[in-house]
Order: sequence, then structure tokens, then C-alpha cells
Amino acid sequence: MVVAAPLTLATVPPSSVFELRQRLQKRRLHPYRSLDGTEAPWEESDAGTDMSLRRFLVAQKLDVVKAEDMFAKHLVWRRRVFPIERSGAVEKILNHGKRLRRIGRTADNLPVIVMDFLWGYFLEGVCAADCLRATLYFVETELRDDVSTQCVVVTYGGCPPLDYAAALASMMQANYPERLSRAAVYPIPRVMAAIGRTVLGMLDPGVAAKVQLHYEENAFLEFLKFSHEELPPNMQGGLQGAEKQFAPDSQARMNKTLRWGLLAGPRAGARLRDSLQRPIQDLEPVKKYKRKGSSALRVGSPRAASKSCGTSSGGSSNFGLSSSSFGSFFHCC
Repeated sequence: MVVAAPLTLATVPPSSVFELRQRLQKRRLHPYRSLDGTEAPWEESDAGTDMSLRRFLVAQKLDVVKAEDMFAKHLVWRRRVFPIERSGAVEKILNHGKRLRRIGRTADNLPVIVMDFLWGYFLEGVCAADCLRATLYFVETELRDDVSTQCVVVTYGGCPPLDYAAALASMMQANYPERLSRAAVYPIPRVMAAIGRTVLGMLDPGVAAKVQLHYEENAFLEFLKFSHEELPPNMQGGLQGAEKQFAPDSQARMNKTLRWGLLAGPRAGARLRDSLQRPIQDLEPVKKYKRKGSSALRVGSPRAASKSCGTSSGGSSNFGLSSSSFGSFFHCC
């Protein structure tokens, strides 16, 4: 019996990339909007490279029609969400330096991104909508220099607020396909790891296969291809080291947010996601761009999206897990 080779970015047939590009060029697509609001024809943007098109093809298992639709929707999404400015609450979150950070590169030269949910303090002084904006800003800027590669993602500090996780999951899965090399949840108690593996079974098999759960530092470092010295001090020591970082009210905060997330249900994530997007009818008309030699168009700041900060409170559960929290950032890289 011949076993088919797994579908990867490297195994996408050039003919599929060519066919997808041909189909896209026949459509009058929205331009590619960058983080700062600059617009250019999609063919002249990072999205128009062969590598980018391969990502969409892998995400849709080489179904060119579905990949075409996914790509077109991605361009619309970028116009609805961007620009995002590094100011106000977004700047505060990014300057904090703990919630979202790159901690180095692995032995195989992949960037390592950490999302730290701060043991119940992820939303301290900020709201879920601003955290979502800051995360998109972080993703756009951190991966801009690595457009041709994948990355490693580590979630630390407990699970995120579930509305934030669900909103991020849907955005990342739809708009940043096949950017993940591998991911880890660290540290996590053994009893919760068993539950976590059940949750992983609810994810897309391709994503679930890339995610591991670790409670000991040595196994985590082997997975990460890091040395002990390269690991930030606050992440050393495995589960025992993490518990020393708990504030007196961390447990209560994490439990409160998990209860709220479960009661609010999946619609809370959809509302949070939609609060960042301008209505489609407010988008500028699609213009006919000159293909080569044309300068990018800087679009004025669009009408602000909803400033709703959602209703999340506290941080996350005591190492609590959900399919949303696992799936959230793991689709992006």
C-alpha cells in the first residue's frame, strides 16, 4: 500500500500555484492593505508571492476554488481591520513587553513567539478588544521580516480570556494560514494535560499534530530546541517555577474569567471579532491599479471601528484549557 506524502508548503505543485494566480488575476480584487493603511495591488504585495499562494492552497488542501475564495476574503478583511496605530492602549500593551514577545530563535532558525497570559492579569488595565488589536499589530510587525518562513508559538501563563481566544482563532485561521511550525502550551499540570489532549482532538488534525503540552522544563526545551540559558528567567523551572509567580489573587482571577467565558459562549468571541471590523459597505470602492511601476496608495484613516472593549474580566483559569485557547494563535504562524 502506497502512503501519500503529507501536504506541505514544499509539496504544493507549481501547476496549482499557477492556476490559482491565473484565477485571481481574472477577478477585480480588493487591493492589499498594509498595517499602516498603505494600499497596493495584491500582486505587488507580500500576499502575491508564490509562497503566500502556497499557504492558501495548503489550507484548502489544494482545492484551487476554495483557495481563491479564501484569498479574496483575506484582502477584504485587511481593508476592514487596518490600519491599526501604535498608540493609546495598543502602545501600552506592546510596551508592556510580556503579553506578546519574541524570545529568540530555535536551533533550526525559526522565530519563537510567546503569548503570556500573566496568570490572571492579562486584561489588567486594558480590554480584550485592545489586546486583539495589539496582537494583530504584533503579528504584522514580527512576521513582516519572516514572510517566507514559519514560526514557533508558546502560550504561557494560563489560558487566555475565551472571547479573546475565539476572536483571535477565527482571524488567524482565515488570514494567516500555514505560518505555524510547532506550538507548545507550557507549563501545564499532568491532570490538565490529559484534558488538553482531548481538546486537541477537537482541532483541525493538521494543527493538533503540531501542538504539544509540557509541564517539565527539560522536555519543553527539547521540543523548543532551546538551551536553559536562552529561556527567559520567568519561564524557567517548569510548573514549580510558574507557581512561584502567582499573585495572591491569581487563582480567583483565573477561575472568574473561565466561568465568564463559559457562560458567555462562542458568540462573545464573534462579537469581539466583529467590533474590530468596519462594515463592508464603508469600504472604499475597488480601484483599477496600474500593475507595474505604480506607487502604493496611502488611504486616509478610515472611520474608526467600534471601540467596544468587550466584557471580559480577570485573566484565565488555573491552567484551564479550551479548544478556543489552543486554536487561537496556533493557526497564525
